[in-house]
Amino acid sequence: MAFSSDSDLRAILPAIFNHGLTSFAQYHEPASKELGRDIRHLWIPRQSSVLFKDFDTDRLDADQWKQAACLRVLAYHVLPRLVLEATLTSTKTASTNATKADTVTDSTTSTSTVSTPDYAALITIYKASYRDEIESAINDGVYYDSGNGLKWIQSTGKAESQRRIR
Repeated sequence: MAFSSDSDLRAILPAIFNHGLTSFAQYHEPASKELGRDIRHLWIPRQSSVLFKDFDTDRLDADQWKQAACLRVLAYHVLPRLVLEATLTSTKTASTNATKADTVTDSTTSTSTVSTPDYAALITIYKASYRDEIESAINDGVYYDSGNGLKWIQSTGKAESQRRIR
C-alpha cells in the first residue's frame, strides 16, 4: 500500500514535474515500505499494544503518514534522480559546447555553465523534514487497526521506552 501519489508530491513541491519527468509513480511503493520499516523501528518500542512481529503497514492510517511518505519519496528517490539527470545533462551540454567551440576556432575558449537547482540542499532539507514528520507523528500517537477498526495508540516518551524493565 502506497501512502502517497504524484498529486501529493505536486501539493508539496509544485515545480517537481518541471524537469522533464512526468511521473514518479514507481517510487511511491518502495518509499512506503521504507516508511513502514522506520515506523516499526521507531514506534513499536514506544507502545505496548502492537508486537513487533505482528506489525503490518496495511493496518496504519494512510492519511496520517501521507506527508511523511511524500517527504520520503522526494528526499530519497526523486531528488537524487534529478541530481543524476542534471549532472548527466550538464556534462553532455558542456562537452557538446566544447566540441562546437573547437571546430569553429582554436583561438577562442568557450566556457559553459548550466544553471540547475541546488538539489543537494533540497535533499538535506527534505531528509530533515522527513525525520521531523515521522518523529512528530509517533510522539502524537499512531492510528492503527488491531482488528477492531482504527484506534489511536499513544506513544510513550523516548526516555521511558528506553528504561530497562527489571
